[in-house]
Amino acid sequence: MMDMEEKHPFHNFADIYVSALGEGLAEAEVPVTNDHLNMYGFVHGGVYAALADGSMGLAATTLNKAAVTTTMNVNYLQKATKGDVLRAVATVTRNGKKVLYTECRIYNQREELLATAQGTFYVVHDNFVEQYIEKLRAEGNY
Repeated sequence: MMDMEEKHPFHNFADIYVSALGEGLAEAEVPVTNDHLNMYGFVHGGVYAALADGSMGLAATTLNKAAVTTTMNVNYLQKATKGDVLRAVATVTRNGKKVLYTECRIYNQREELLATAQGTFYVVHDNFVEQYIEKLRAEGNY
C-alpha cells in the first residue's frame, strides 16, 4: 500500500505524505509551503479538500477496496499559513459492499481543528491488493 501511495502523482505534486494506516483508517500530512497558499497568504481551500479526499480514499484501500469519490463536503473552520503542518485523520464510518461512507478531520501541528469533511465513495474493485499486485507484475515491478 505504501508503494502505491509513493507513486501517486497528485499526492507527490501536492506534497501529501501518508503518516499512519490502520483498518478503515488513514492519516496523511502536508507541510505548508508557499505553493499551498492563496492570494491572502492562507492555505488554499483546495489543499484541505485534496488532503481530505486523498485520506478518505486511502482509508478505503485499507479495507482492500479501490473506491472513487462520488460526493464530498468540506467544512472550513480555521486558516493555516506557511510553516504549518496539516494532518488529516480519515475513517471509514460505513463499509458497504458498493458504497463507503467516510469522515475526515484536519488538524495543525498544535492539534487545532481546521476542517472537517465527509465523503461517499463508490467501490470499483473489492479486491484492491491482488489487483495492484497484478498491475505491478504486468509492469515487471513485482
